[in-house]
Amino acid sequence: MHKQQKKNRRRNAGFTLIEIMVVVLIIGMLATLVGPNVMRALGKSNITKCKADIKALETACSMYKMENGRFPESIDILAEPDDSGESFIEGNMMPIDPWGNEYFYNPPSGGQSLEIGSYGADMGPGGDGEDADISNLTLHERN
Repeated sequence: MHKQQKKNRRRNAGFTLIEIMVVVLIIGMLATLVGPNVMRALGKSNITKCKADIKALETACSMYKMENGRFPESIDILAEPDDSGESFIEGNMMPIDPWGNEYFYNPPSGGQSLEIGSYGADMGPGGDGEDADISNLTLHERN
């Protein structure tokens, strides 16, 4: 009887091909269902981070104007430390947008408003969804 139990154990050890195929099928179905939702959430988080950065840069520009009486000629000036080592941007580093590009900056001129923004994932003007341009002007329009 002892030899028979060893044979049965050896035969039952491991997984059958059908069991492995069922597991692979289940994992594939889960990836199909979960993958698009994860990508959509990632896109939304990129847009949210971009909006927060733009608001912070707009606030830094306003602080610069209060201290200097005018808006900066370049947004990079906000990251330059003053005599005390402080800058208008936390960490003395210019943020980049979630897609790895610099934010654009148009100082006010000729009656136009200050504009700070990102061209989105497509890195060019226009677009929809994650490719859409985001700027402080469009954020103010929506509020």
